[in-house]
Amino acid sequence: MLFVQTRGNFRNFFRHNGRQLAFLQIVDCAVTGLISHLQLHAALICAWRLLTPCLASSDAKLQWERTKVSYSSAGFLPPNPAPSAFRQLQENSASINSDVRLLTIGYVLILTYVIVNLGRYSRLEHKVWLSFSGIVSTGLAIGVSFGLCSAMGFFYGPVHSVLPFLLLGIGVDDMFVIVQVWSNMSKEEHEAHTVPERLGLCLQRAGVSVTVTSITDLAAFLVGTSTILPALQSFCVYAGIGVFFDFVMQVTFFAATVALDAQRVDEHRDACFFCIKLPDAWKPLNIKGKWLSRYFQNVHIKALAKLPVKISVIVVTLIIAGFSIYSTTLLDIRFEFKWFLPSGSYITEYYDLNEAYFLNSSRFYYVYVGKVDYSNPAVQVQLESVMNVSETNGFCAKPPGIDPWLPALKEWASVNGANLTGDANFYPALSVFLRGPGARYASSLSFSTSASGSTSTSQTPKLLATSFRANFVHLPHTRDKIKAMDSVRDSAASETYPGGETGFAYSLFFLSWTTDKVIDEELLRNLLLAMAAVFIVTLLLIANLLSSIYVLFCVAFTVVDSLMVMHYWGLTVNIVTAVITILSIGLAVDYSAHIAHFFMSSGQKTRQERVDDALINVGVAVFSGGFSTFLAFVLLASSESYIFLSFFRILFANCLFGLWHGLVFLPVVLSLIGPAGHTGATPTANSNIDGTEMYGLKSASENKEPLTTDDGSLTANSAVALVVPPEETSRKWAEARIGSIEFEDDRREPELV
Repeated sequence: MLFVQTRGNFRNFFRHNGRQLAFLQIVDCAVTGLISHLQLHAALICAWRLLTPCLASSDAKLQWERTKVSYSSAGFLPPNPAPSAFRQLQENSASINSDVRLLTIGYVLILTYVIVNLGRYSRLEHKVWLSFSGIVSTGLAIGVSFGLCSAMGFFYGPVHSVLPFLLLGIGVDDMFVIVQVWSNMSKEEHEAHTVPERLGLCLQRAGVSVTVTSITDLAAFLVGTSTILPALQSFCVYAGIGVFFDFVMQVTFFAATVALDAQRVDEHRDACFFCIKLPDAWKPLNIKGKWLSRYFQNVHIKALAKLPVKISVIVVTLIIAGFSIYSTTLLDIRFEFKWFLPSGSYITEYYDLNEAYFLNSSRFYYVYVGKVDYSNPAVQVQLESVMNVSETNGFCAKPPGIDPWLPALKEWASVNGANLTGDANFYPALSVFLRGPGARYASSLSFSTSASGSTSTSQTPKLLATSFRANFVHLPHTRDKIKAMDSVRDSAASETYPGGETGFAYSLFFLSWTTDKVIDEELLRNLLLAMAAVFIVTLLLIANLLSSIYVLFCVAFTVVDSLMVMHYWGLTVNIVTAVITILSIGLAVDYSAHIAHFFMSSGQKTRQERVDDALINVGVAVFSGGFSTFLAFVLLASSESYIFLSFFRILFANCLFGLWHGLVFLPVVLSLIGPAGHTGATPTANSNIDGTEMYGLKSASENKEPLTTDDGSLTANSAVALVVPPEETSRKWAEARIGSIEFEDDRREPELV
């Protein structure tokens, strides 16, 4: 039954393409057992070669290959037929496209996280539409980047599919910083200034921090455009333009939506349905400090203030950095095309079996020689010399690893008494040789007329170019492949023929081997240039040498720690991991630059107080930006695509170590040997982190309102009076404890939790 079905598939395919071939009769003979499967396999190969010129579209060729594979699966052909280039590209595209669904889910996770953490849990302070506008602003930047780069002619490759993650991570980080600075503004500032004035104050405080990170990211990618690798160069152009417009969208489009949201709050309108105006007597049903803010205020800051913790953080960071530097030297340089294919693909199985059983024929190269006087005995000696060198260079497999046409022609001529000197003797002898025992070499010779091998006396065809094929020995290591490539290239160009012509060696495998040859130098070069750009930009914008050095060390430690994870997680240095490593610098900068900037801008007196002030003002935003970036790619852990899997592993390490260095290591260093703050810096108004002033809560010493209502129930301000002594009404004390007050109902007594 399967025989009949498969035969029907072949018949439908040929009828669909308008070809009634005798091949169908061969299939029928195989079905009835009149010919062997091996003969049928030969017929299939012949049919493929005959049909290929007739099939104009790649879809038709893919349809033919699917039919052939189905026949093989039925047991009528040897398994694992050699794949076509069309099917390989389709498998690669399918592997990437299947993970686009994971990307979509990642975007949904980010949007959900932003909505939950950007606002407060009340009808007035929830920021659903503001969160959505922040994601939209990043999406606009992505669209502008892709559109402009495509219009300028920069190609889009598989690696570019990770760009939305990068731009989304940078955009969300900036969004959290702007919103947190807005929320940190005091009640007096909100009441004394109009919405445009408040927006100006917000951008005055957050704009510099956002500008520092955006320009450092932009500079890091711009220096990457100087690379000689086209894929990395194109990626850096896309990323640089995307980062620039992401910054523009955040300080224009998103900042405008912040102002609109503030106007909505002033008008007392519902957060989700802003057409609904809340009653003047409305009060929030639940006032509760956020757990992340409470963690930074009550746990994180207090822990980092202890000397044993500081010493432990520095020691652990330096040990990890030292081990990472050592592990980086162990990274292997390797790239295989099959990594781009799904693990369950029959093409992957084909490559595995081919390497397992045909090591000395799976990788080969050709040596080409152009238009020279092939009838000249001196030229023939030079050609044989090149062939002999290629055979004895140590990288060519033993016969039949190499089978050049000229020695075979000379052997035939010696047996048959043919003369190969002069055009009048050489070309007639060559023509007879190609029609006889040398027919297999016909494809290695290119003649001046289409009728190669013709013996016409009116016009003798001349050789325009020749080639011969040689197989490599098994080359297990990348450095062996690079040596073999350089050796055969040198061998091919070792002879200069009359007229200045030289030969050259080429193989499809040289495409990836050439990349492997320069990828380590290019990666190191671009990393150093990116680090230099980060240092220069942070120095200009933060305006402090010591702080810029600290930020540079944090970024460098994050990168080398990510390289360590690469090694122990099975990744190698190749064009994919190089691109992802370069882009990870842009994310690593954000974790440290914000902390350094707010540390320098703080008006507190001691180093420890300025570190605490920076963590209170921007620590939550930095963590939220890093965690939202992690949410974007966490689902890629189950991906079958090599690109996305590499992206997950490297960016996971980048987020983990970036947050460690930005929120733990850098604050410790700044608290011990941090520089003095900028002259004229004023304390940042951050008393509104947990909503104390937004909802009118005051300490007992400031409370001018009665603590009970007419019916004897406690008012909202009485909650603070119960727990805040008059002598402890400082801003930090209130911020650290107001998060522990939970109101279940305005008409009920507050519950202390």
